[in-house]
Amino acid sequence: MKDSDIKAVAEVLEKWNPLGEYADSIADLEGYKTEAIDIVSMLSFSAGKISTAMAIGEVLSEAFELPLDTAAVQAAANEIDGILGTKR
Repeated sequence: MKDSDIKAVAEVLEKWNPLGEYADSIADLEGYKTEAIDIVSMLSFSAGKISTAMAIGEVLSEAFELPLDTAAVQAAANEIDGILGTKR
């Protein structure tokens, strides 16, 4: 797991900002870095067994307990796939 991958995935999540206004009230958000680490790790350990969209949904739902827009998740997944060089 490369730091550059984590940073790039965190940037995708920060640009999307699934928390919206609520993001400002989370003290330890750190620009979605923790969630990016979790997503990249999950994809690395799954070895293609789960989709990027599924990893995003699982990590963010567990972390923030919020409903996610399926189209927005897929758009983020497509961007992350491009960054990581994966097709999931």
